[in-house]
Amino acid sequence: MAGAAIYYYPRGATSFRTIDLSRLSDLIVEPHREVSDARALSGFTLRSDLGSWRGVRIIAERLTDAAEIRELRNLESHLRSGGRCAFVRDTDRAIAWRGSSTQAAGSLSLSLVSGSNVYPYNGSAALTSGDEISVEDVNPDHRLELVRYTSISGAKITIADGLTYGYTNQTVIRYADFYPVLWMPEDQARSGQPMLSEHRRNWTLDLQLAESPGEVNRVTSGAESLATSTRGTDGGGFTIEQIVNLDQYDLIAGLGFSPDNNWSPYGLG
Repeated sequence: MAGAAIYYYPRGATSFRTIDLSRLSDLIVEPHREVSDARALSGFTLRSDLGSWRGVRIIAERLTDAAEIRELRNLESHLRSGGRCAFVRDTDRAIAWRGSSTQAAGSLSLSLVSGSNVYPYNGSAALTSGDEISVEDVNPDHRLELVRYTSISGAKITIADGLTYGYTNQTVIRYADFYPVLWMPEDQARSGQPMLSEHRRNWTLDLQLAESPGEVNRVTSGAESLATSTRGTDGGGFTIEQIVNLDQYDLIAGLGFSPDNNWSPYGLG
């Protein structure tokens, strides 16, 4: 297994920057759902479901490499100001696909728009049989589940576990510990301390970020247009932030998606 890494687009850069973590002490993923319940006199409970998001906490203890520490402290300014980043626990598995808009409950295969990895961070990224992948759609009726990957052929992935849920919205399928768009919540931006030192002899990264299914869906839909060293932001490439902030219709038209690829601009919230 390769090491963990953070990818982001610093202001003014023409391509993404990679921070390879020398160690990863813990990775904590916490699901959240915004709901409001009301109880009627009849005894029934009515729930307003405002959708879900996940907290992703990245912990790396006892960091001593000066260059790595500088990179992480520099990243902090980007995140506090609202910038996005991507994170993967294993750089050899920085992989995701755009799934078709229909996946049947119980199915042992996943239909893809294309069999190619849409993200540019590792051109040779691949999965091996038994790796966990996640399947998810979008809010407000967001569902996310984990299944075991078996193989891929063309635009179809074979899985070892039948799908728990059925999906009728566009789906994102990815290595389970690849988080392609993360942001720093307001409380962390205001007063969080992601980098702490022990008398400056060694440092601890405790980075508390958040992920929304709408942003994952939108960035994955445009990921093939993310800027790289060969097609930078000065040559038609986009940053994560630019794709997140594109109007839904501009996203479809501007990145050249066709209506026959099952990728709809609706339900990206």
